[in-house]
Amino acid sequence: MGSCTSRNVVVEKKHKPLSAGNPAKKFARSQSTELQSALIIQRWFRRRRAYYTLRHRVAWNIFQKLEYDDEAEQLRLQSFFESIMHNDAALRAACARKSFDANPVHPGQAAEADFASAPPLPTPTPSSALALLEQLKRGERPSSSTMMSLLAAVYKQLQSLPNLTHISTAVTGQVCVVGDLHGQFMDLLIIFEKNGLPSESNPYLFNGDFVDRGPQSVEVLLVLFYFMLVYPSAVSINRGNHEDFLLSKRHGFEKEMQSKYGQHTPALMRGLSAVFSMLPLAALVDEKTLVLHAGIAPSLTIEAIEKIDRRQYPSVLTLAQMTSPGASGQLSPEEDLLVAMLWNDPGTVAGCVPNVRRNGGSIWGPSVTKSVCAANKLKLIIRSHECQAEGFRYTHSSQVLTLFSASNYYSPGSNLGAYAKLSSRHEPVIIQFLNTPHHQAAIRARPSTLRIRATTTEAAAVSSLVRTVAASRARIVAQCAAHDPAATGMISLSVWESVLRGEVAGVPWRTIHPRFVKPAPQPGYVLYKTFLENEESAQVSVGLYQQLGKLEYIFRIVDADRSGALTREEVSRALSIFNSFERANSETAERILALIDFDKNGSIDFNEFAEGFRLVQQEMSPTMYAPTPLHDPAPAPA
Repeated sequence: MGSCTSRNVVVEKKHKPLSAGNPAKKFARSQSTELQSALIIQRWFRRRRAYYTLRHRVAWNIFQKLEYDDEAEQLRLQSFFESIMHNDAALRAACARKSFDANPVHPGQAAEADFASAPPLPTPTPSSALALLEQLKRGERPSSSTMMSLLAAVYKQLQSLPNLTHISTAVTGQVCVVGDLHGQFMDLLIIFEKNGLPSESNPYLFNGDFVDRGPQSVEVLLVLFYFMLVYPSAVSINRGNHEDFLLSKRHGFEKEMQSKYGQHTPALMRGLSAVFSMLPLAALVDEKTLVLHAGIAPSLTIEAIEKIDRRQYPSVLTLAQMTSPGASGQLSPEEDLLVAMLWNDPGTVAGCVPNVRRNGGSIWGPSVTKSVCAANKLKLIIRSHECQAEGFRYTHSSQVLTLFSASNYYSPGSNLGAYAKLSSRHEPVIIQFLNTPHHQAAIRARPSTLRIRATTTEAAAVSSLVRTVAASRARIVAQCAAHDPAATGMISLSVWESVLRGEVAGVPWRTIHPRFVKPAPQPGYVLYKTFLENEESAQVSVGLYQQLGKLEYIFRIVDADRSGALTREEVSRALSIFNSFERANSETAERILALIDFDKNGSIDFNEFAEGFRLVQQEMSPTMYAPTPLHDPAPAPA
């Protein structure tokens, strides 16, 4: 629009006729030529910028789609395990309301013995906090006993805290609000470098999801917990949906703990689960700004938040799944509010509708925000939970601010991180950053051009999408062939797009189709048999890769003692809850152990578990081992 306006100004501008020999005429022509050249360059630049912005946005949509599908798959797995335990009412009740473990003992009770045996933690001081920070920077970690002592001290402190932390900016003038960090330790260090370390005069509020996905969740939580002990009135931590022992099994945190603390992991995970269940659920700044991890519900009030018995919910995963379309069961008002605070997303809908993208939680609309803010006298709601390209986003007439502090979340250059400085005026100042070797200049100038960022992000997104659909290649090609009765090897791009949308909906297949299939000689058609043709020879390995997340999740569930290996008793217990193995006994478990225990040490580690799956998979046809949900009572997310 700007270029059109400039062009009109140039056309409408008139000059008096000048004589041919007048120098002023030559000068005017020179000016006109320069201006026209500048406008041509400007138009070219804007078109190229729009082109690369579109490519970046397409890649972003792919990444977000795959992330939400992953969460939806987690919820479907949870539903699957519920369904196979329907013969045991007590176990089902434990799964739905308290814990997925067979023994429905609260993790706090289970961890008490571990906490009691841990040596007392030396009194945390600002100098010891700095020493810990430097230790972690060097790649060193505290011992398992020190870790347990830290968790015991944190658990004791959290027990005295309410669900809703009341924060005042009257003395300090502001508070720094940090969104999802997801185990990205360097992003936390960048925030400290820019905003300063936590102190009584520099308070922080961390808004959940500090573990999972990233490679250094242990380092992040150690720093957050230790600074909270040093400055209990200046460092606050809200619970996120990933501070959940079931999600930790699937999204990397428990695996990271296993790699860093080995045989001590089971006891430490019990302690962490107890600590997670005691984290506050929200914070209220100056009685005007509500800060919570995910979202709100029409029933949200300050009083309702304060009444939640948060320690009774070591996992909220199953409760979130019960809000999906078609799910059985009904949540209590307390459970519904808890799910909203940890799982909901804002949208443009009227009221609240089920969140089919995540297959759990809800999407709430502007009218809900307006009514909740009015009822609770709120000026602003700050939440996290969703990755944002710029690190933040305002919605609902700027009454809702989403903050996301993990930069490069999907791939290098995919997104900025951001945090907010909230003053007594409650008009947040947003600070953006990017984790690069030159992050000090990241706010003033991008580390790379838009073209490089778009190309890099697009390549990473397409690579992730290839891994998602590669194992289904045979089925996709067969479905395309059904639309080609003459066996020409060609179908229209529109038909090909509809087939792929049936496989993975919500992806702009038409835009990215050149990366997946070759064009046909006839315009508007594609050679569908060329779809990922280089992947065909690797179908078994790709199929195993696609199922690896499910396998690891199942393995960790069956591994009740979190030892990293399945014993005969654990295999027998797992078999006993599957309907098809109702008559399973110790002999059945022994036979399975003998088949999969390749090194004959009397137990099954994850490598043997996955290898057994791979060997069975090799005997199946391509359509048999294509990735399909284990159990999916709810509609697939759009």
